[in-house]
Amino acid sequence: MGKQITVDFYQVEVTDQQLSFENIIKQVNELPQDETRNLEDRSDLPIRLQELHSGKTFIEGDMIRIRMDEIPIKVSLTGDMELFDLKDDEGVGEESAFLYHPALRIIAIQRNKYGVSASKLAWYFKAKSKLNGNIDLHPVIRSDVLQRLARMSVIRKMNVRIAGIENASIFQGQGLGIDAMLDLAQQFQSPNLSLELSMGKRKGTLNIENVIAAVKNIFRLSHQYDKEIKQLEISGQEPEGGFAEPLNILKAKIVAKVAVESNDDRRLLYATRRHALLEAWNLRKVELERMFRK
Repeated sequence: MGKQITVDFYQVEVTDQQLSFENIIKQVNELPQDETRNLEDRSDLPIRLQELHSGKTFIEGDMIRIRMDEIPIKVSLTGDMELFDLKDDEGVGEESAFLYHPALRIIAIQRNKYGVSASKLAWYFKAKSKLNGNIDLHPVIRSDVLQRLARMSVIRKMNVRIAGIENASIFQGQGLGIDAMLDLAQQFQSPNLSLELSMGKRKGTLNIENVIAAVKNIFRLSHQYDKEIKQLEISGQEPEGGFAEPLNILKAKIVAKVAVESNDDRRLLYATRRHALLEAWNLRKVELERMFRK
């Protein structure tokens, strides 16, 4: 049965200059293949580094998130149901493969809404390596969008929409008016925030430098809080003249989609997903090297 794997790309930043992300991954991989590799996330579900392979260009691995309760049942198309026979220390594993390019400091991660997300992967390696600093994964904006942003000589409008703000502190400290937006939402006890900054009928432009800085900050958070950040758009004018269509920043992430085939057990084996990540990398290789090769 054919399906598609979606791969997201992030730039890795380690704030502790004593260790590289490459060394951190290898250090964690030295842990024994037992429960000491596990780390429970906020949902009390264990996640772990299951496999790791190091080559000349890439470090490739597989993360697993283990569901220990609310296990699904086995059911036929005719409605016959049967429980999975699991031991007390067994659960259902959700796999997410990754590929890291140390020279470019870019990681490609298989998207799996039930598996280990990019933010959880960073959190896992920080905790397991006992890193003093942080590991930040910044989603990579497409080069054509960056070029459009750089060319904008006039910005007429900026739209931001954040929904379901249960913990506003996750967005605070971003500066450039974002804290003020959240303070207003908290003052009125509003879980949703919609903001439009516009020049209206007046001539001129919003402060370009500040708008672009705010956009990049919110975009950086969008992979971690994609359920909360619903809209991030700007409208403006480029030197050629004329106002282009609003630029949807949330859709500007570098992504690759790769067709794959599951095996006879209807599973996507790690070997299949590993190959898909390499294919995804090759689809974006030229753009990534142009942007990040020093």
